[in-house]
Amino acid sequence: MEVSLLKRLGGLSLAVLLIMPSGYAFVVGSGRLALWSMAQQPNQYAVAYPYLADAVPWMALGLLGLIGSLAVITSGQRSWRWLWFPAVTLLYCLLFPLLPSYGWFFHRAHHPMSSQPIEWAQDLTRWDFRRITGDLTVKAKSSGGFSCPGDDLKVPSRFMSGGQTLVYEVRCVDRAIRNAISPPTRPAIILMRISEDRQEAWFQVTTLMNDTGEWVTWVSNYGGQDFVIHGSIK
Repeated sequence: MEVSLLKRLGGLSLAVLLIMPSGYAFVVGSGRLALWSMAQQPNQYAVAYPYLADAVPWMALGLLGLIGSLAVITSGQRSWRWLWFPAVTLLYCLLFPLLPSYGWFFHRAHHPMSSQPIEWAQDLTRWDFRRITGDLTVKAKSSGGFSCPGDDLKVPSRFMSGGQTLVYEVRCVDRAIRNAISPPTRPAIILMRISEDRQEAWFQVTTLMNDTGEWVTWVSNYGGQDFVIHGSIK
């Protein structure tokens, strides 16, 4: 009798402990599913990140762990073998994120990168921005002056809307670089300001402020100031 009671209390205690990481994994997956749902809305912008593929393993393993723990908690007649489910979930939460490289299934609890998705997107946007403006400067040298490229860019950005990846769009304005200008209302817009003699141009690019939403701002440099690239063919 005492052995049976101790065994029951031991299994119950272990199940209660293991249900916490299982619940955490399920919440993480649910949060990513919510982000994916928001990213599908036509009036919402989001980082072009596979939220759904990231949500599936976390929700699946979290649910599996919850079922195993609850099976032991709700009935003293069930075998401890049910606790293998939440034990696998715990290992997933603790061990696989430590691997330096892994596939889509083995993602860290917060995100698969070393920074938040929006920071990842902004870093890659800076890289895209330098490459695009470099190409535009090369074209300006060959043609003798800067000109607005119009809709010829067609380069995919790091952001999406309504589930579709946005392409970079160049918009040209006549306002002088010394005058501040409000950012456009869409991420991945490259603003281009050309000098009167067409020998110089200044560029800025927009980004989201968060992983999802409608708040747009200029991409900043690593010092926190607006990142402006100056192109010259003089």
